[in-house]
Amino acid sequence: MNKLELEFRQHLQKQMSGFWQLTLHENKLVNPGVPDLSFVMFGGECETGWLELKAIKAESHMLKFKVESSQHSWMRLNAGMVPAYFLLSVNSEVFMVPGTLHTMLANPVDRQDLIDVSTAHMHRDRIREFLPSVLSIATTRARNVKSRL
Repeated sequence: MNKLELEFRQHLQKQMSGFWQLTLHENKLVNPGVPDLSFVMFGGECETGWLELKAIKAESHMLKFKVESSQHSWMRLNAGMVPAYFLLSVNSEVFMVPGTLHTMLANPVDRQDLIDVSTAHMHRDRIREFLPSVLSIATTRARNVKSRL
C-alpha cells in the first residue's frame, strides 16, 4: 500500500467510524490479491463486503491505477459471488466501482467512464454522508428480504 492509499485508508476509517466493523488485510504472501479490507455494516440486514483501495493524484482526465495481477485474479474469482468493490480516490473525488469491472482498471481509464460505471461517486470529504447508505444497499442480499410465499 503506497502513501496515498494509506492516507486514504486512514481518512476512510475516520469518516466511517461508527458505521462499520472493519478488518484490514495486508498479507500478500498468504492470500495474494485479497482486497485491502473487509467490513460489516452496523444495523439493518446488511452483509459483509470487500474493498480494494486505490488512491492517485491525477492531472488529466485519463486515470491510471496500479492493480496487481493477483488482485485481478481475486476479483475474477470472487467478485461475482460476494460484494467486492474498488474504492478509488482521485484527488478530491471518490468512485466506488464493482469488482466485476476489474479489467476496466487494467489500462488508463477516462474519468467520465468511471463516473458512468460507478456505484457511487462522491467528494472525499462527504464519505460519511454518502458511503454508509451505498454500502448498506450493496451488501444486503436477497436472502435477507422476507419471502412473499
